[in-house]
This record gives sequence, structure tokens and C-alpha cells, in this order.
Amino acid sequence: MDIEKMRLTLEQRQGELKSYLGKDEWTDEDRAKIDELTADCERLNGDIGRAEKAEAEKRAAETPVDDAIKPDVERRAAVTAGPDREVRFGQFLQLVARSRKNMATGRGGPEARLLEHQAAVEKRLTGAGETIPSDGGFLVGTDDSNELIRRAYDMSQLYSRVRKIPIGAGSNGISIPYIDETSRATGSRLGGVQVYRVAEGGTATAKNPTFGRIKMDLIKLMGYGAVSDELLEDAAALGSLMGDSFAEEMAFVLDDEVFRGSGAGKMLGIITAACKVEADAETGQDADTIVAENIINMWARFFGRCRPNGVWLYNQACEPQLYTMTINVGTGGIPVYMPANGLSGSPYGTLMGRPAIPIEQASALGDVGDIVLWDPTQYIAIEKGGLRRAISVDYLFSTDETAFRFVIRNNGQPTWKSALTPYKDTSKTQSCVVTLAERA
Repeated sequence: MDIEKMRLTLEQRQGELKSYLGKDEWTDEDRAKIDELTADCERLNGDIGRAEKAEAEKRAAETPVDDAIKPDVERRAAVTAGPDREVRFGQFLQLVARSRKNMATGRGGPEARLLEHQAAVEKRLTGAGETIPSDGGFLVGTDDSNELIRRAYDMSQLYSRVRKIPIGAGSNGISIPYIDETSRATGSRLGGVQVYRVAEGGTATAKNPTFGRIKMDLIKLMGYGAVSDELLEDAAALGSLMGDSFAEEMAFVLDDEVFRGSGAGKMLGIITAACKVEADAETGQDADTIVAENIINMWARFFGRCRPNGVWLYNQACEPQLYTMTINVGTGGIPVYMPANGLSGSPYGTLMGRPAIPIEQASALGDVGDIVLWDPTQYIAIEKGGLRRAISVDYLFSTDETAFRFVIRNNGQPTWKSALTPYKDTSKTQSCVVTLAERA
């Protein structure tokens, strides 16, 4: 499978999708094309991730572990002849740990293969050098970092969908201006912009938009683990244990914060943000139920321009409610929830024509957050650099273990600061995030 060809196809699809999303208005044909391109991008992202994992496993199986870690002169000379030969994740961790031990015990410096790998990576990506500190406790592996983060994003259901902004060198956060619009009433749209019909020679009152700022500082997400030196000798097992485990947990935590993060030392979640609106439950509605009227009322509170990008998020415990939900018509009924291509299809069912995705982070059935309607394009995440790793043998020296620490710096929050009062029927605000009131 040609991964580069898939990447090029993905870039093309993303470019097409961006051009459609940039339109001021969408036709039904545009909406259908946006849905098609979004599905293509999701499929290609998944295929690329699976293909890369398969290639990595194949290379790990074909490459003897000794090629990566045995320090004899002949092997180093052979490796030096091909400095761009990839070092996979488990092998990289082996080399780092071995280098750390060399320096901690005074038996030498960093492994030559590690230095060659670092130099090749830096030459390809930045042209700049990155030295290894004298204590050997911190090393950067850009290719491996990107691989681990990409795996985390592939596993993510929410964080992978939001808009991401990279933070450059010398900055610890971002300040983004936005139009402070809280009402669609005349004189309030776009934060106060207004136009007038005037007679010949007439004048108009100056009206300017009101701006606010989204401010975010980077915060750390850190993982820590330890492995025995016996496991450290097996590159494939080490790469699988450390890579898959931390990637999966990282994806879970990022999604959990996007969904319900407090904003205090964490990202701000969609159901805890001030812009969220809550659709009322039906009078006399049974506890722990979802009825068709709930879905219709949630859809009515979802801002119209957000609908082409909207996704439904729900707790899997809601599915018996969704599958049996109908709108009564005479003596029969029309199903509200549509499983993908019937009961045997995939990947997602739909509500109101938008994907319905089960997530672990959703609240229990009957609680606020058990089902949510959300536009992920109205959420911004900032990121700086890649994944940083620190490795130490000192702390667990007596147990013959090596400690690994993983750190990334990011943050995120919705772009809306409050719900929006519509132009007409001002009694019901609208938003890019809609939840359903508690049904206790």
C-alpha cells in the first residue's frame, strides 16, 4: 500500500474541503460534497495510520534488535553507511536508555546509532542541531514523537476533529481576536455592524464591530511509566507497550478534556463552556429516556450555520433509546435514528442527517451530556512542538528498571464565548454546542 500516495490524496481532499467550507453560503449540493469529503478525509486518515502501523511492525520484525543496540565497530560502520535508515519507536527507546546508562556509569557517551539518527532527523526537518544534556536525561526524537502523537490522534474521536494552531518558538500561548457577537438582532450582528437605506444626501450612523480575544496558555500533559531491563531488551515489545499504551491513554484524556474539561489546568470542554445551551426535557418525560421531541428540540437550538459540520456525541447506553425512537404518524411511526446502511452498516448512524458517534466520555443516560450536538470547527486547540521524552535509570536503579516520561504542551477551548440570541423568537438562544436537560 502506497502511504505517500494516500497522503497526497488526503491533502487534495483536505484542500477541496477547505474551499467548500470557505464559502459564504452552501447549497444542498455543497453540503453533500462537504459530507463526502469529510468522510473521505476520515477514511484516509484511518487508512494511513493503519498502513504506517503495519509498516512499522513489518520493519521491526525484519530488523534484528542487535542491529540497533550492539556497540561493536563493524555494526556502527554498517549503520553509518545508511544514516537515514529508520529507527523505530522501541529501538529508539532502547538506544536512549543505553546512552543514559553509559553516561550515568561513566562507561561512555551516547550510542553512535542514536547520534546518527538524531542528526539525520534534524537535517531533514530543521537543519538545526539539538545536543544531548550532560546528564543524558532528555532526548528528542522528532520522527518517533510524531509517530506516537499521530497514533494518539488516530485513536481520538474528538480532538482529531478540532482546529489546531501550532505555537512557534518564543511563545507560551496565543491571543486571537474574534468578533464578539452575542445576538443576531439588528445593530448587534457581527458585534454591532449595521447598514442603512438612506435618501439622497442622507447620513448614516457609524456602527463598528466589537472585538474580543481568545487567550490561551500552553499546559502540560504528562505520562510516566517504568519497564524492567528484561523488557528493555525487546524492542518490539517495548515499542508496543510504551507506544500503544501512552498513545491510547493520551487520546482518551484529550477527548475527555475536549468534552468536559474544566478549563483550570485543562482544556475547556464543550459541556462546561459558557456557550453551551440546554434543550428542555418534555413535560412528564420518564427518567433516563430520550424521545424524538428531545432530538428535534436540540436541533432547533443548534445554530443554522453550524449544522453542515455538526456531529452527535452520545453514551453507548443511549442506543436502545435511539434505535427504538420514532415520530408517530397516524397508526405507524417514522424512525428518527438511522443506523449506517441499516443494522449491518458502518461507521456511524445519523440523526438529522449528521453523524452520531458513541464516545466513552459522554455522561450516563439521563444526565446532562448523555447526548450532545456539536460543531467541532468551532473549537480551537493550540500545540507547541512535539512529544518530549525524559528517561532515567537512577530513580529505579535498585529494581533494575528504567523510567520513561512523556510530555506534550497544548490547550483548547470553544471559539464561542456565549450562546447567541437569534434574530427572531429571542426566547430560545442558539449555540454550536447543545445538550439535553437532565431526565431524573
